[in-house]
Amino acid sequence: MNDLTIAEFQRVCNSARFKKVLREELRGLWDQIFTEEDFMPAGYLKMKKEFMSKGMSKKAAEKKAARIWNAKHKSNPVGRGK
Repeated sequence: MNDLTIAEFQRVCNSARFKKVLREELRGLWDQIFTEEDFMPAGYLKMKKEFMSKGMSKKAAEKKAARIWNAKHKSNPVGRGK
């Protein structure tokens, strides 16, 4: 077993590579636990899926559905948040 000193451990934890790997792992876990349906309104998701079924790309469908949803629901907009 490799015994690290506190200083060595802190150096490893503060390295850019360690932070990047940790961030990627946490993002993967987050995506496994939560889905878009957990956060987005059902009406927005329905519009987005409808646009995608008509041949629109995912990005374009998201943009169009968000614009329509946000215009009708000013108090509950979808987007990146603050």
